[in-house]
Amino acid sequence: MGLNNELSRRATIRLAGASASAALLAGCLDSYDADAPADDTDPGGTGDDEEDDSDDATDAEDDESDGADAADADDPTEILLEARISGWVGVEPAPIVGVENPTLDLAAGDTYRLDWVQGDGQTHNLQLVDADGRVVDDLRTPLTSDPEAESEPLEFTATDELAGYHCDPHANTMRGAIEVGSESFSDDADGDEDATDDDGTEDDAPEFEIAPGTRVELVGEIAGWVGEAPRKIEDRENPTLVLREGEPYAIGWVDGDGAPHNVEIRDDDGEVVDDLQTDIVTEPDGDESVLEFTASDAMRRYVCRPHETTMRGEIVVRSD
Repeated sequence: MGLNNELSRRATIRLAGASASAALLAGCLDSYDADAPADDTDPGGTGDDEEDDSDDATDAEDDESDGADAADADDPTEILLEARISGWVGVEPAPIVGVENPTLDLAAGDTYRLDWVQGDGQTHNLQLVDADGRVVDDLRTPLTSDPEAESEPLEFTATDELAGYHCDPHANTMRGAIEVGSESFSDDADGDEDATDDDGTEDDAPEFEIAPGTRVELVGEIAGWVGEAPRKIEDRENPTLVLREGEPYAIGWVDGDGAPHNVEIRDDDGEVVDDLQTDIVTEPDGDESVLEFTASDAMRRYVCRPHETTMRGEIVVRSD
């Protein structure tokens, strides 16, 4: 039993005892001489005790209320985001509702609980990073398509080290800024829709060096290519492939979303290199949906022609 509850219970018992004593004394006085002069004194001090006990009970209730208020003040601020490959969408609190990749304005030293819900059925995670893109204090959730069953909220105290949040497989689009200051969630919180650096250029995407002779396998989705193999690009959206000039590789799509896709390799001018393109089909057709090639300096990106604005990844060819 808590201290406040114990005080309240004791005060109630004392009040009951005092009331019973007063009633008993009143009965005794009634049986005494009715003509006896009135005595303004409080026999046994029962009246003052009642007032004192009442004050004690009120104080105990006030203490209990203050304790509840303090507990509420200590509760972390809840932040909820909806995961979509196109970007995080704010769900709560009110200033970020409906905002894509909202900037999270946090107060230094305050505690927060950050969680996400599924928005498109894809595999996502949520992680907090510093200015260099490194995860802070292991604040990351596991990769999953079912966050309610397989993920826990991130609870943390806001510090200056925090600079942003993103989904690891879809860091190009699902990323937002964190600003730590003296106030939390200003009314003019804005989304970081373009995820750009201060100079206005897009943030550098992570690069994945592919060993010569590797077959790169992709899943075709309108929102973007999703890496399937090798493992280092698994679940990565439009991964940047680093190849060695003059070495053999293969790239193709092995699964899709039912929409028509193909894969082709293009140069800086958007032209197909050496006729490296597959037929446009709604389902991949084994080796017919895979390109075998030797890496050359002319290669700049791999693209799906029907959805080239979203299904495009960079190719970096190095000679050293």
